Amino acid sequence: VRTDCAAISSVPFVEDFESQPTGTSSTNSVFPFCWTRLNNGTSYGGYPYVSSTSTYNHTVGGTKGIYWYGSTTATTYGDYMYMILPRIDTDSLAINNLMLSLWAKASSTSYHPVFHVGVMNNNTDTAFTPIDTIDINGNTTWTEYIVNFSNYTGNGNYIAIRALRPSSAWYAYVDDISLDLIPTCPRVENLTANALLTSVNISWSDTSSNTGWNVEYGLTEFTPGTGVMTPIHVTDTFAVITGLDSATTYHVYVYPDCGTDVFYRHITFTTLSDVPATVPYVCDFEAA
Repeated sequence: VRTDCAAISSVPFVEDFESQPTGTSSTNSVFPFCWTRLNNGTSYGGYPYVSSTSTYNHTVGGTKGIYWYGSTTATTYGDYMYMILPRIDTDSLAINNLMLSLWAKASSTSYHPVFHVGVMNNNTDTAFTPIDTIDINGNTTWTEYIVNFSNYTGNGNYIAIRALRPSSAWYAYVDDISLDLIPTCPRVENLTANALLTSVNISWSDTSSNTGWNVEYGLTEFTPGTGVMTPIHVTDTFAVITGLDSATTYHVYVYPDCGTDVFYRHITFTTLSDVPATVPYVCDFEAA
């Protein structure tokens, strides 16, 4: 016997699925406690489900993640997949003050999963108000996606992630879902790195009113503000970092200079290798 689930009345609300039961593809298989799955598949309506396969996991030190399969077959696999968060106590938390973040990737560059994130009034039917679309678009690297609910004006109290039956089948993984207040100092978006031999060009986008950003980098992951390098402050949405070592992996953090709450983006890149200056060039791979 399991007692009823309390509504989400405070944030951050974080679910890494490590303590949740693993399921299967079979219809009516077990699903995370306090969450709801809707799938009208007759035989394989168990998607999405928690898998203990490490490939599907993003949590550091974890083993579990959500496994999605978008099939073109309507009857046995269903026309839709909904993954619905626990009910939100909207007397304590207005949905238009919230943002949802999740980590996701496709299992192959040839797969193009598309997720819709929205709000529902009832977690037992498919009525759904879409807020934003997450297009994985063949991305096989774990990537964080954020949906902002500031424009929502309805009365729903369930946030949901939905995938509809696609025209081309795909597999995808989702993990580390969190719900939090929209920050006053929001993260930058679309962070990219174009690495060269001893330098890198970093760029990003920012739709807020920010006018300054900090860029920090190092050889290992670190908490922004504690790195060994002094942050580079820029007033445009790009930065050039020079003086790097070739064939070396670096971690870069970018965050807006607009408050004490640091919401950063992180990207990893590797500089190019030196081109041999003389010939013959010999490598026996003994030091590799």
